[in-house]
Amino acid sequence: MNFVQMLFMDVKPFSDHVPSERTVVRKNKLPVVVQKANQAAHEKALAKFKAVMKDEWVHTIEIENRLGYVRSSCLSTLAVWERKKLIVRRNSKTHPTGYEWKFVEKIK
Repeated sequence: MNFVQMLFMDVKPFSDHVPSERTVVRKNKLPVVVQKANQAAHEKALAKFKAVMKDEWVHTIEIENRLGYVRSSCLSTLAVWERKKLIVRRNSKTHPTGYEWKFVEKIK
């Protein structure tokens, strides 16, 4: 087929149908037993951290020492809780690097 033949070919027009955007709704597909176990573990971890941190600004290393964890092991957990607005973070005033953490006081 050469260029001239291509020019004389019949072309089908595009359809007027425009597909709508699909919205994906993710549902928690974990069994209820696992969901309850995860919630219980989360509450237990929160209670443990609250007991260690009390109502003061505590450096990350100090939290790990009080809990008996190795260095940098709880930083990811604290970061997730910060995104969920359970705790707040500030740059450390006592150490040259790192952060200090404090639980958010909920207003009733």
